[in-house]
Amino acid sequence: MTTANENIDSNKVKSEVFSSNEIRLTGTEWLWAIGICLTILIGLPLLGTAGEDFEPDADYRVPYRLGYDYYHFQRYCQWATNHYEILMIGDSVLWGDYVTPENTLTHYLNEYIGRRQCANLAINGIHPIALAGLIEYYGQDIAGKKVILNFNPLWLSSEEDDLQTEKETRIYHAKLIPQWNFEIACYKESVEKRMEIALERHIPLRQWTNHLQICYFDSMSLPQWSLKHPYQNPLAQITFDLPEPVNKPHSTKILWDPNTSNPSESPWVDLETSLQWQFFRKAVKILQARGNQVFVLVGPFNEHMLTDENKKKYREILDGIENRLRKNEIPYCIPAALPSEYYADASHPLAKGYEILAEQLYNHPPFQALIRAGNSNESK
Repeated sequence: MTTANENIDSNKVKSEVFSSNEIRLTGTEWLWAIGICLTILIGLPLLGTAGEDFEPDADYRVPYRLGYDYYHFQRYCQWATNHYEILMIGDSVLWGDYVTPENTLTHYLNEYIGRRQCANLAINGIHPIALAGLIEYYGQDIAGKKVILNFNPLWLSSEEDDLQTEKETRIYHAKLIPQWNFEIACYKESVEKRMEIALERHIPLRQWTNHLQICYFDSMSLPQWSLKHPYQNPLAQITFDLPEPVNKPHSTKILWDPNTSNPSESPWVDLETSLQWQFFRKAVKILQARGNQVFVLVGPFNEHMLTDENKKKYREILDGIENRLRKNEIPYCIPAALPSEYYADASHPLAKGYEILAEQLYNHPPFQALIRAGNSNESK
């Protein structure tokens, strides 16, 4: 028979097991804890960013060293949508890899228009698959605007550039590509890393810490930086002074010389099977769904570096792009090839090339219609 003392001892054991945690929160205390965590996750990045002085000049473009800082890109989007009527988005061709900020396509277009109407939101290396991710996750503020979206045919010039190969390869802006789309077979990242990347897109605090690493710690994590600088105070690195754009070209070595370079063959991919073209269409649809007026600029591309036979294949691809844009009633411009001497390589113009390209674009009737059209979200 169980005695009263044994019952007491049994209840005491159960109580002790239940109380093994040193701290137990009530319902109200849980609400306070959740509120504090949300404040840190959302409020801290806002406070930190507020401390940085950010007032772009007329020819501002995202500094090359901040090309992977999508938190900064998002902030620039917020600023540009309030100050410009037309946002120009694309890769290094639009960014202006071989020219200074004063010689970009954006600059010359503003000169032709006669006022600051176009903003340069281009990012180096942002192929169409990554571009769709950039717009979807970090370009939410681009809504009700006029958008010039650049499509660089260079991304269709081989299976490697189109990310169709099975072999693992370096992928620019891998954090922006779909983490669970296994059509991109050359992307071999681990499941754990894919999950981390996917979550980062929705956690402002993680985006902000990545911003700090890129801006103030040479793109290194705090432990990595501390090992390399053991006698320096990491807090002193956070100066809240954003890296300024360098007033010179990123690339200076000209790779194309019309007098000595020989034409070559590019193993172009079919438009129907192209992953890059598939995701470029997705980027257009995302922008249109947000009420933007999308205008597509195709090229420029250095046709002079192609053999006559290869040039035919390239022009077939241009015809396919044009047919699809026309069918979907998307205004576009496929400018004529620039003179050979105004290219630096396969796709990047030199300063005079951008000036000619701006004139072609400005005089293009659909572009004139874009300028005259009203915005559902007028710039301030």
